[in-house]
Amino acid sequence: MDKTIILDTDIVSAFAKIKRLELLKRLFSKHHIVITPEVYEELTISLEYGYTFPLDIFRYFEVLPPLEEEREEY
Repeated sequence: MDKTIILDTDIVSAFAKIKRLELLKRLFSKHHIVITPEVYEELTISLEYGYTFPLDIFRYFEVLPPLEEEREEY
């Protein structure tokens, strides 16, 4: 895999709501696709309101935490 693609909440939510997350996987098939812990946290709020689409996202994409040096830089 060449690069890591980090999905944001808006794009991943839109594809999950229409049940087409596989399109993102196909589009970026040569890359490692992830979400950040912040995106994960934002999506869990939807679960609190009864939405289940985040569960599909969590099954499809891994959460990639930043490295220690990236956290320090941030």
